[in-house]
Amino acid sequence: MEKLRFGVQLDCSRTAVKKVSEVKKFVDAVSKMGYNALYLYMEDTYEIEGEPYFGHLRGRFTASELKELDAYCDKKGVELIPAIQTLAHLMRIFNWSVYKPLHDIDDIIVAGDDKTYALIDKMLATAAKCFKTRTINIGMDEALHLGLGEYLNKFGYEKRSTILAKHLARVSDLCKKHGLNPMMWSDMFIKVANNDDYYPQKPNYKAISEQKASVPDNVKLIYWDYYHDKKSDYERSIKMHECLADDFVFAGGIRMWNSFAPHQKASAKKMQAAMDVCRERGVKDIIITTWGDDGNECSQFTALPTLMFIIERFKNGSTRKESDEKFYKTFGVKAENFYALDALDFYDGKNHLGFSKMFTYNDPIMGLLDYHIKDGTGKYYKSLAMKYKRMIKTSGEYGYLFENAYRLADFLSVKAEIGNVTRKAYLAGDKAALKNLCDKVYPALIKKHNAFYEAFKTVWFTENKPFGFEIHDLRFGGLKMRLEQLRNRVKDYLSGKIDKIEELEAPVLPFADFNGYVSEFHVALLSASSVDGK
Repeated sequence: MEKLRFGVQLDCSRTAVKKVSEVKKFVDAVSKMGYNALYLYMEDTYEIEGEPYFGHLRGRFTASELKELDAYCDKKGVELIPAIQTLAHLMRIFNWSVYKPLHDIDDIIVAGDDKTYALIDKMLATAAKCFKTRTINIGMDEALHLGLGEYLNKFGYEKRSTILAKHLARVSDLCKKHGLNPMMWSDMFIKVANNDDYYPQKPNYKAISEQKASVPDNVKLIYWDYYHDKKSDYERSIKMHECLADDFVFAGGIRMWNSFAPHQKASAKKMQAAMDVCRERGVKDIIITTWGDDGNECSQFTALPTLMFIIERFKNGSTRKESDEKFYKTFGVKAENFYALDALDFYDGKNHLGFSKMFTYNDPIMGLLDYHIKDGTGKYYKSLAMKYKRMIKTSGEYGYLFENAYRLADFLSVKAEIGNVTRKAYLAGDKAALKNLCDKVYPALIKKHNAFYEAFKTVWFTENKPFGFEIHDLRFGGLKMRLEQLRNRVKDYLSGKIDKIEELEAPVLPFADFNGYVSEFHVALLSASSVDGK
């Protein structure tokens, strides 16, 4: 019988790179659950000999650190696997002039250029040298505009599928050169056959089958899906992949990207359906991802109970209750504590990815979200704050995560409604209320901001290398300046220095339909103008 490989992936590229000690701590935890593989997702965050700018100032893992982690994982019975990128998701390297000639478009490297393959050759040589495993994830996902930038200038127009096939053939040959067995995300093949839809309700199976010829024999495809609740959706996608490949990997996910909070209950529901289908269909290679898009603010340790449930569901058909009992016996902390963190993003009857982050960065003077924020939001977050505060002492070594959640909820207990509260007092001409805001509420809010910043900083420097925290300094610093500017604008109005606050007189309009998908990236909430000044 083929051995089951059940892995979890750590995102070490989206601003945060885990300390070696914390990767080991994570390995200790997941190996107790039965995971036998750990994928390190590294776009440019690993050292390449002869490439000093690759991952420079990004907290990249050194070769010695990777070898140390590899040896540690080996002792724990965990296969450490590099997950890199060899086509898209390489935006950070283009910050450096040395790599600009290799830039096609968006975050995509120029396919077909010999210099590109010289760099990829070095990437693969590093993996072959630093990892015992011969398995490697070469990425190649989400390159939607492939060939429409510098490639177009150099080689002329070609179909995206043609460029991908030629590029993949060259990279797979390089993998053979280094004795590596590549896997890659499958979306580029599925999308080509289905009008850029990765999860079509009515797949074009014939067109998908025709893509099979573009997949080299040594390349294994990864079907990734973090979004569906119904078994039928997973069954349909697996059928598509069976047309495309003789064997494939399934990658699920615990949603924690673009947010300060995990979405464990929603993720568990989706992954329960996924695991049931994978078990029924005999899938023997599984990855559970913990992506950290837009800042990696949410600690992967918050996902531990759901990681336990996912593997228990696949292996034993366990219920959440059964898995949670095993989690408590294993770690001495109640799973319910971790699940409570989901509530940071639960608002107005909806559980939307990133609500806590949206409310944090929503501008306090002319908030794009103010239309949607209802009276009582502050009270909701105040009750959460008290709940998390009690959990700090009952969460063992993970207490610092609940200190962070407490400080965030406490901050939002005032911050979430501050724009509406200020605007209401201003439009009513209630100068006494405005004076109270200036004298008491705004200063208290800034103190809560500072306390949240310190708690967040503790989480970061406990788990991650220092590189990347400058992004959060800029974000928190900008937010603090806007809070101070709010106070200054109101003070200037009260003193007669200005006769009106124009920002507060602008109409408050809906920002988005929160019944659908909303872009949670924090920059979308900062201003109606372009953040880069264009």
